[in-house]
Amino acid sequence: MSQRTVVTKDGTEYKFENFGWSTSRSWGHESNLYINGVWSDWKRVTYINRTWEAYQYQSCMRGLIYDLRHEAEKGYIDSRKVKEGIKRLRKALRENWELDFQAENPVYDEVLKALNL
Repeated sequence: MSQRTVVTKDGTEYKFENFGWSTSRSWGHESNLYINGVWSDWKRVTYINRTWEAYQYQSCMRGLIYDLRHEAEKGYIDSRKVKEGIKRLRKALRENWELDFQAENPVYDEVLKALNL
């Protein structure tokens, strides 16, 4: 087991607990994420061949943060659609809202940068 902790500028602690596993045909990594000591999410990555990570568990932790950001972004867009009374969203407007979300929530990029991802 390996642990990695990132503390953001706002004081939020992201703690990753990483495990490796293997079978006769494949191997992989699993990461559990605790935000301020509370379990938040997990990610499992399976490899069949060699991985090209810069360090162990890199792909798994990166995927976990990307998944969290995607879910939060989806919730942001859904709530904004309801608030503005929009049923179908144009591609250009969705892209603008995604940029708005990223500007309002830099914590995900901050964690990725701290993990050197």
